[in-house]
Amino acid sequence: MKILNIAEKPSVAKSISNILSKEISKRNSLNKYIPTYSFTYNSDSYIFTSVLGHITQKDFSDTRNWADFDPKELFDMPIETKIIDSSIKRNLLSLSQGVDKIIIWTDCDREGEFIANEIKELVGHRSVKRARFFAISRGEITNALNNLVEINLKEAEAVEARIELDLRIGAAFTRIQTLALKGSVKSYGSCQVPTLGFIVERNEAIKDFISEDFSSLNVSIKKEKENLFTWQRGNFFDKNFVNLFYDILNKENLQVVSIENKAVKKFKPYPLRTVELQKKCASALKISPDRAMKIAEDLYNKGYISYPRTETDSFPPNFNYNQILTKLSSEELYKYFKDFDYPRKGKNNDLAHLPIYPLKEGSNLTFEEKKIYDLVVQYFLACCSKDAVGEETKVKLMFLGKFDECFYLEGLKIFERNYLNVFNFDKWEEKKISDFQLNEIFYSPLTNKPADRKYTLKKVEGKTTPPLPMTESELISLMDKNGIGTDATIHEHIKKIQVRNYACKRGVFIFPTKLGSCLIKGYKSLNLDFSTPKLRAELEIKLKKIEKGELCYKEVIKEEIRIYKGFFITLQERIEEFKRLFQEEESNFYDNSNYNDSNNDDDNNNENDNSYKKNTKNKKITNKNIKEIKSNDNNKLIRGKEIKNNSENITNNIKENINNVSIDNLIKNKRIRCNCGKTPKNAIVKKESVNSGKTFIFCGNTPKKCKFFLWADEIESYQTVNDIKIDVKCDCGFEPKAEVSRSENNKGKIYLKCKKLYKPCKFFSWMN
Repeated sequence: MKILNIAEKPSVAKSISNILSKEISKRNSLNKYIPTYSFTYNSDSYIFTSVLGHITQKDFSDTRNWADFDPKELFDMPIETKIIDSSIKRNLLSLSQGVDKIIIWTDCDREGEFIANEIKELVGHRSVKRARFFAISRGEITNALNNLVEINLKEAEAVEARIELDLRIGAAFTRIQTLALKGSVKSYGSCQVPTLGFIVERNEAIKDFISEDFSSLNVSIKKEKENLFTWQRGNFFDKNFVNLFYDILNKENLQVVSIENKAVKKFKPYPLRTVELQKKCASALKISPDRAMKIAEDLYNKGYISYPRTETDSFPPNFNYNQILTKLSSEELYKYFKDFDYPRKGKNNDLAHLPIYPLKEGSNLTFEEKKIYDLVVQYFLACCSKDAVGEETKVKLMFLGKFDECFYLEGLKIFERNYLNVFNFDKWEEKKISDFQLNEIFYSPLTNKPADRKYTLKKVEGKTTPPLPMTESELISLMDKNGIGTDATIHEHIKKIQVRNYACKRGVFIFPTKLGSCLIKGYKSLNLDFSTPKLRAELEIKLKKIEKGELCYKEVIKEEIRIYKGFFITLQERIEEFKRLFQEEESNFYDNSNYNDSNNDDDNNNENDNSYKKNTKNKKITNKNIKEIKSNDNNKLIRGKEIKNNSENITNNIKENINNVSIDNLIKNKRIRCNCGKTPKNAIVKKESVNSGKTFIFCGNTPKKCKFFLWADEIESYQTVNDIKIDVKCDCGFEPKAEVSRSENNKGKIYLKCKKLYKPCKFFSWMN
C-alpha cells in the first residue's frame, strides 16, 4: 500500500520519519522549504511531506481603497478563501496522485484540526485519516498509527467562525479608527483590546493612587533573639488612636495566653499546563511568553517534551510514570528525587491533551532550550514527589489591663522538603522563634524588672504604596482567568499589542503607550464595552460549544456580527467626539514607563528597549541641573553617551540638550511630519565635514525609514498644513483639508482634498 503522510511543519515530518524508519531517502519538493521523505514501514510504502501551517487565508473580495466605502459594509461583504502559497498546493496535489491513503499529522488542537480539514478539501482524496498524537515519541506515534481517526469537523468549524469574526470585526474597526485618527494604522483586535485594557487599568490605578500615612504597634521581646509580635488590630490611618493605645498599653504587663502548634504542608505544583509554563518563563526565567512558546515548540518537534499547548493539569490513571522517570535518571536533578507520589489532579482539562512533560534526557540543547527543558523536568519531578511537610507555631500575647489587646508571633519549622528538593520555583523558608511558656509574664518597660523579663512596645509608621506596574506573568493570569485567548494564543496577543505600539516592556514590567492608553480611554468614554474581557470571554465559551456540537458556527457568526455592528454604529455616529476625547487623552497621558525596579529590571531581556529609553530631550535644563552634573564624580549617561567629568564635555552635552529642546518645540509647533506621517527625530552631524556640528531632522521610523530630511535652520521656513489658509471649496461645498504628499516625486508638497471620510468627492488641487 502507498501512503502519503502530511505534517503541519517540516520538522515534525522529519522527526516522525526518523521514528518510523532508519532507512530514509530525502528529496526536494515543489516548495524549497519542504523536503519529502520516503521509507518503508510495515511493508507499506510511506511518503512524508508537510505544509507550513495554514494553507489558506480569508480576505474580502472587494479591493477598493479604504476611503471609498463605508467600513460598516465589511460586516456583510463577501469573503473569499485564497491559497497562501501555490507551490504547497502543487506539491500536495502532485504527491497525492496514485496513493491509497492519506494520513494527516497536524497538531492536536483545534487549529490543527482546521489545517487538517484545509488539506483534506484541497487534495479531495476519498481516504483521508487523522493521526492524533500528543508527543513525538515512538510510543505516541505508533499508537496514533494504530488508532487513526476522522477529522473533527466541529473543531474546524470553531476555527472557521473565529477567523471570519476576527477578519470582519478587526477590519471594520481598524479602518474607522485609522481614517478618523490619521497617521499610522490603528488596528483593532477583539483579544488585543481587552489585553491592553488590563494594562491601562493598572496604569490608571497607579496614576490615581493617593498615598496615606498609617500607624500600628509591635511588641518586641528579646530572648536569645528578638521576637517581633504583630498587633491583631493591624494598621490604622488614625495616628492619634494608635498613640492613645501606646500610652495605655505601655504601662501594662503582658502574658502568653496561647501557644498553638499545627502540622502544615506546602503543596507540590499541579502538572504543567501552557499558561503556567508561560508565567514561569516570564517571571522566573526572564523569557517572554512569545519566545518561550517558540522554544517549547522546538523542543516538542525535536522530541524532548510533549505537546506544549495544553489546558490540562492532570494525568490519566494509566499514565506510565516509571517510563519517563527512567529516561530522566541521567539528569542532574534526578539524584534529589526521592519517594514517588501520584500527582495532584487539577481542575483544568481540555479533553484533548496531556500536561506538558519531558520525553528524554536533555542533551545537545541551546542555553534557552535547556532552561525551558529544565523547567519542564522540574515540574514533572515535583508533581511526582511528596508535599513538603512542616510545623507552624503561633504564640499569642495579651495585655493584662483594661484592654485585652492581643499580639501574635508565627514561626515555621520544615521537617521534610520533599518536592522542594527538585523544584527551584517555590520558596518555603523556616522562621525560627524563641521558646515561650504558656502563662509566661513580661513586664512593662516602665517597671524596674530585669531587662530580659521586660517587653518593648514600638510604634510602627508607614505609607501605603501604589500597585506595581503590570508584569507579563500577572497579565497572563488575568487573561487566563477572564477567558481572553486560549493557552495557545495568549502569548501572541501580548506580543501583538507591543508590535502595534499599544504597549511596551521594560524589564519584567509592561506599560501602555500613549496610543494604547488613548484608545482604551476613548472606548470607555463612549461606553463601548471593548476594553473589558466580557465580550471575548463570551465568544470563547461559544467557540467551545461549537466544538461540542452544542451551537451552530454560522449562528454564532451572525450573533457576534449583530453585537459588534451595534458598537460600530455608535462609534461611527460619535466619531468626532471620539477624536476629541483621543486628543484630550494624548495631552493628559500618564507615562509610567520610566518606572525602574533595580531588583527586577533585566536589560538583557528587554525586547522593546528602544520604546523605553528615557526621553531627556524635553527636560528643562536649569542651573541646578548643571550644578548636579558638575558635582557628580561618577561617569554619567547623557543622551546615551558616557562622558567623563570634565567641563568641556559637560558644557557640550548641555548645549546639545538645550538645542534638542528648542528643535523639538519647533517640530511640535509646526506639526512637521516625515513621509511616514510620524514626528521626525533630530541629531547632530558628528563626522568631520563642512556640515560638522549642524543639526538635522530625519525619519525615526526604524528599521523602515523613509527618505525625509531637513536641516534645522530650514524648519522655520518649512511650509506645513498648519500654515495654509484655504479659501476654496471642494465639490461637496465644504472647505477641503490640506495634506502633505509622501510620494517620491512630490515629497513635501501640499495638496487639497475632500475632508469627508465616507464617500469623499474627487476634488484635488496642488497648493502653489
